[in-house]
Amino acid sequence: MVSGQPAGGGAGLDLEETVELMKAMRRHLDRGVGDGAGVTFDEHTVRLWKRASTGERIARAEFAWSSVFRICFKDSGPLASDLLYVVTRDPASTLVVSLEVDGGGAFWRQLPARGLFPAWLHEQATLSTDGSLYCWPPLARAGRSRSG
Repeated sequence: MVSGQPAGGGAGLDLEETVELMKAMRRHLDRGVGDGAGVTFDEHTVRLWKRASTGERIARAEFAWSSVFRICFKDSGPLASDLLYVVTRDPASTLVVSLEVDGGGAFWRQLPARGLFPAWLHEQATLSTDGSLYCWPPLARAGRSRSG
């Protein structure tokens, strides 16, 4: 795999990272996209929330911008919501953000400004319609750690 290119095929990818992304994808598919969810953020923190039947926002997850290890953009084609997989330094934390949720687009646009996803790859991913997966930093080959 060439650095910055869409991840594909899975050959030579770190098995733990591949399994982690697949589990996050499955959780998202099981939950559904349009379930009254959203994302908000400030200078230091990102908060994912869902809407209760009463209409109030209920916290779903929270993480510091500084804890983000990797961002993967999954292009879902022109008829479905594109997804962001946010991998934090905690190995158990892979969070899914649909670009269609309240604040999803604003969150996506913040990533290049914060140095978490390069602008050139952001543009390539945004324009993609072929189902590709774009990760930054690129998915590691076997033997590399996520300590960075």
